[in-house]
Amino acid sequence: MPWRRVGNFSITPTTGPSKSKRLGRNCREAGNSNSRSGSSSRIGCCTARHSQASTISRESGPPRFRRSPNSAKPSWSRSSPRAKSWSDRGTGAVTKTPSVLDPLQVPLLGTFLVEASAGTGKTHTISTLYLRLLLERELTVDQVLVVTFTNAATAELRDRLRARVAVLLKALEGHDVADPEVAALADMRADSVQRQRDCARLRAALYAFDLAPVHTIHSFCQRMLQQYAFEGGRVFEADIALDADRWIARAVEAYWLSCIEQPAGLEPLLEPNEDGAQSIPSLLDAGARKCLEDLARLVLRYPELHIEWPQGKDPRVRAWRKFLREGVERVRAAVAKERARRRQRSFDDLVQELREALRAPTGDQLARFIRQQLPAALIDEFQDTDPVQYEIFQRVYGGQNGCSLFLIGDPKQAIYAFRGADVFAYLRDKRDAQCHYTLARNYRSAPNLVRAINVLFSQQTQPFLIDGIDFYPVQSALPEIPEAALEIVWFPLEGNRSLTKDWGERELPRRVAADIARLVARAPQFEGQPVKYSDVAVLCRSNQQAAAMQRALRGLGIPSALESEFSVFDTPEAMELELVLAAMLQPTSHGRVGAALATLLMGLDAAELVAVEEIDSAWDEWSQRFYTWGEIWRRSGILRALQQLFDDQQVLQRELERIDGERVLTNLRHLGELLHQAATEHRLAPEELLQWLGVMRREKELRSSDLGLGEAAQLRLESDERAMKIVTIHKSKGLQYPVVFCPFVWDQPSPNRSKLLLYHHPQRYDLRVAVPPIENEAASGQAELEDRAEARRLLYVALTRARYYCVAYWGSFASIRKSPLFGLIHPELEAERDTASRGRKKKTDLTDEDIQRALERLEERSQGAIRARRWQSPAKTERPLETSSSGDPLSHREAVRCFDEIRWQVASFSSLVHKAEELPPLAREGFDHDPVPVAIADREIPPDPRLAFWRTLPAGARTGEWLHAVLEHLDFAHPIAEQRGLLERVVERQGLSLSLTDLERTLQAVVDTPLCDGLRLRDVDRARRVNEMGFVLPAALSGATRPRGIEPADVAAALAAKGSNDFVRRYAMRVAKLPFRSWQGFLKGYIDLVFEHGGRWYVVDYKSNDLGPGIRDYGSERLALAMEQHHYVLQYHLYVVALDRFLQRWLTDYDYEQHFGGVFYLFLRGMDPGNPPGTGVFFDRPSRELIDALSNLFRHGGDR
Repeated sequence: MPWRRVGNFSITPTTGPSKSKRLGRNCREAGNSNSRSGSSSRIGCCTARHSQASTISRESGPPRFRRSPNSAKPSWSRSSPRAKSWSDRGTGAVTKTPSVLDPLQVPLLGTFLVEASAGTGKTHTISTLYLRLLLERELTVDQVLVVTFTNAATAELRDRLRARVAVLLKALEGHDVADPEVAALADMRADSVQRQRDCARLRAALYAFDLAPVHTIHSFCQRMLQQYAFEGGRVFEADIALDADRWIARAVEAYWLSCIEQPAGLEPLLEPNEDGAQSIPSLLDAGARKCLEDLARLVLRYPELHIEWPQGKDPRVRAWRKFLREGVERVRAAVAKERARRRQRSFDDLVQELREALRAPTGDQLARFIRQQLPAALIDEFQDTDPVQYEIFQRVYGGQNGCSLFLIGDPKQAIYAFRGADVFAYLRDKRDAQCHYTLARNYRSAPNLVRAINVLFSQQTQPFLIDGIDFYPVQSALPEIPEAALEIVWFPLEGNRSLTKDWGERELPRRVAADIARLVARAPQFEGQPVKYSDVAVLCRSNQQAAAMQRALRGLGIPSALESEFSVFDTPEAMELELVLAAMLQPTSHGRVGAALATLLMGLDAAELVAVEEIDSAWDEWSQRFYTWGEIWRRSGILRALQQLFDDQQVLQRELERIDGERVLTNLRHLGELLHQAATEHRLAPEELLQWLGVMRREKELRSSDLGLGEAAQLRLESDERAMKIVTIHKSKGLQYPVVFCPFVWDQPSPNRSKLLLYHHPQRYDLRVAVPPIENEAASGQAELEDRAEARRLLYVALTRARYYCVAYWGSFASIRKSPLFGLIHPELEAERDTASRGRKKKTDLTDEDIQRALERLEERSQGAIRARRWQSPAKTERPLETSSSGDPLSHREAVRCFDEIRWQVASFSSLVHKAEELPPLAREGFDHDPVPVAIADREIPPDPRLAFWRTLPAGARTGEWLHAVLEHLDFAHPIAEQRGLLERVVERQGLSLSLTDLERTLQAVVDTPLCDGLRLRDVDRARRVNEMGFVLPAALSGATRPRGIEPADVAAALAAKGSNDFVRRYAMRVAKLPFRSWQGFLKGYIDLVFEHGGRWYVVDYKSNDLGPGIRDYGSERLALAMEQHHYVLQYHLYVVALDRFLQRWLTDYDYEQHFGGVFYLFLRGMDPGNPPGTGVFFDRPSRELIDALSNLFRHGGDR
């Protein structure tokens, strides 16, 4: 199809003229006429059909907004071969070719669907319609609902609307304005009295603009539910749950564990599975839990989801079906219970509850109230809606007289299915719509680029693969720019072998970076401006691809700014900042200060680090600096401490000298703000704030919880003054760049990793999910088609971001046939590929000649708008920034001494039993800590009223820390009620919301609980106890010249051989599997309490672990299980070894059997004198032989 004929539109009016100044009255008369003749119940019904049309031609240049004759039924012809006025789309419905929208002439009463292709001025059109609603329908700003789908888009759209209202007011007051549409709209208001009223109305609009309902869909639903709670039949006083996804995960885990404990009817799922990839997973397999979680999320999001369960009478199939069906219902009930308990709602709940309110018997009344309050609505990005949201607007506005509803979007840019957007909801509305418009002029891209896109996407009759998503060629409103083009760079075969995906991911970023450097060096000019790095954007599909591109650009010294959904907690700066803050709090720790000084943040070179190690005065100086910064932190807060650190170390100056310096500084500032916010909101002391940072770095699922800060941690875009942009395609939607590179369009879409098969019925468009094993070939084919279609839409979004120049990479890759670009370059081969995939015909290999011929055809059809270039390696790739010219070879010093195979380490109990990356800083330092909050399996046991207070306290580190602090300072021998001041200070400092009376009663029960032989904590004299007793225990540092380090097997062997009971000997098998390697150095730790009573010494450790809702959950069997599961058994043996060493040196006549009393692990939640004896109290007294064996192991290391 010749490019010069693509998009050559003409609209021919068939009826007489109308006066421009009577437009508003004509629209209202059309609406009244329609109301007299009845209205359709479909959302697509409009009250005035195509009453005006506009004339657009290639030669017209920028649009001239003037009134043209009315056309009751316009005809629209395009010279493109695939254009049809009416066509059968295979769904049983007839689809009408849309008319071109003129925003100044379209009727305002009715429902209108507007398809706005990329760059055609969607937001500008919305704001024009908004102005007309204020003037012609005489609505106030609080009567026009504007809905879009992100908070950022909402803020931008609000600003744009306010600005255009101000421009229109200026035009009506007689001033010249540069906006042609606003000028035309002002010219229509010729009557002076009318103009005065309009000016007064617009001034009132600007004054009250803060009341304008410009919302996301969720904020709109929340506002309606709150405002019309009575009419909706519900009381709505609920907060938004930021961690609602975790409710589902917890409920799934609870049900899954209950099935493993009591697999009634599910026994076949416990048998080995050998049926292949599509088989049913074992119940013990994480895949079974994952499948249930995915299904539960879908059901909760789409309550009317059609589920295709696996059929058959095979016992395994029946058990699988039972597991999933019952699991979904259990999860649904658990989430509803959690929602009610917390009085919180998820974002999906808001939309569903408004839909259910509109469905209720009082729903018509609720819809009428909403229409009366908001008689006009402009719905932006309508292609990103879903069936539930679609139904809300249908029930409020569908088929109603006197309302204005504009649904604006572009199904070709529907790329957010992973967020729940459903383009088939848009297609359902399009199929029903009778007023369907499109925008035909592109204001973003140069004519050559627009022609290139027209040619490329007209290669196929159905370029977007799904019925109803049509491609309408558009025209550019910009002047001709000779250098502008779409360039396709293609890579030939390597020998006779296709290029692999690994090759592309490894080599392509480097080659694209070189292309960018050569382009900027060549400095082509667009509209008189040479191309700079800041003009260039690289679009990638995944964050991993974006990171690879940034590494390649940095390798050539090209400044770049990465914009993605990475969290700032995942950056190297977060890790370095954690090390530096830890040194501030422990400035005398050689390890902490040394680790901090080794970071790039501190800026020391190798010579300076050596000097710190070898010169005592240098070490003392740095220790004093960290102490000073730490004191500033304690007195003035984290931001003041960081500012002082940055000033002292000249961080700003040093970082700006680096290629990625702006990125580093952005991350550091961002982290500082997040730390300050967390310290303020959660009232965290410095030690607690450091632990919070560690948790945020390592526990990704907690970042969106109440403990975290949600989207605030998302990586920010650094200063882009000089840097080029690296953006994911999803992030780039709605944006434009002068030059765009698309390095990965050759790649196939990522496979669906869920075992579930999600697809839509091809005629009814309803959402369906097929549960494995999947035998429905038609469903599999439809799901694959939808995946390919979304990949094609992503390609469209990527190729339409450029204003002047776009470069896409192609070539002889092995996966080329699965690429979204394949069918557009080789349309004749796509059908062949589909046939081959069904096994009917073997696909033919694609040669370099095939690729070259196809690209040459595109060049010819586009008449130069598309350019093809075969990749050829340049003779030399110049670095755009200067590098050292020194040619002196580097040398190294010969090693003349032996290095120990085993590195000395300072370890803690936590570092021995966990991987290092799983630990918060205080745990690695040796402080005991309770686990970060985890889900407790809900075994449907009603909570025991005796544990009512404890149920108000969340499990986890923070609760454990403040309880430890209270117990450390309490005098057990005095009534707790007399120490209320201490409790008040702790509660206030921690920002706790709890009853002091209940806390007093609970702590009194703890100290009154019998431990053994009548001993209670209240019997312990304060003068005969040591709180938080610290110790440093040498490990494998004496004996042989080079002792072997301690290994898990050594500790396990001692426990198994000398253990005083079966419980300890059985636990030894778990010790052998611990993750630490051969270890030599020191063991550092803190014992919660050591006390002497009756001439014997005891070790006490407090535990706030939540073991369950009932008293029996703290019985001896459950305590033993917790002791073993969390490796507390190893912990108390280490404590006893340390105390034994201490007593040997401190007591002159020390004898273990006489002086050591034993170990108490106190699980505080289960302690009450009214409970059965032993509840909440674990006691053991290791044998003398075992402690001697462990002590000797720590002295001499393991056997060689």
